[in-house]
Amino acid sequence: MEELGQNLQFALRQLRRNPGFTATVILTLALSIGANTAIFSIVNAVMLTRLPYSHPEQMGTIYTRITGTRSSDQRHHVNGEQWELLRDDVPALMSAVSSGQASGINLQAGMQVQYLQAGRISEHYLDVLGVHPVAGRNFSEVEDRPHGPKLFRHKP
Repeated sequence: MEELGQNLQFALRQLRRNPGFTATVILTLALSIGANTAIFSIVNAVMLTRLPYSHPEQMGTIYTRITGTRSSDQRHHVNGEQWELLRDDVPALMSAVSSGQASGINLQAGMQVQYLQAGRISEHYLDVLGVHPVAGRNFSEVEDRPHGPKLFRHKP
């Protein structure tokens, strides 16, 4: 311990003798610590923090790939017919899907009309995310079928 104290005293004397070197060392340490903190914060937020869902390890995305004479490694979203085949023929697959492409609709309430961004989701989509409707109900299996009812009208 005594030797460590002597080394620290010597280091402080050297830093007092060379103020330019001292400023450079302090600035370098400050920038290094700041950059390290910033990078760790980004990595922590993006890669280390768990997703706010009940089972994020069970979530994934399914894409299709074109093979053949004009093959492509580009990802293509699964269309409705492909999803129905997966949903009906692969029971182990968690049946929740959303459309990769958003579209728009006009919503009319009384005399007010507003254009809204809309997307398609399947029956269990909200269940997988752990989201429960505050008002109303979740989608039913009948609504998730081709030519199923489009709207649920609540009777007061």
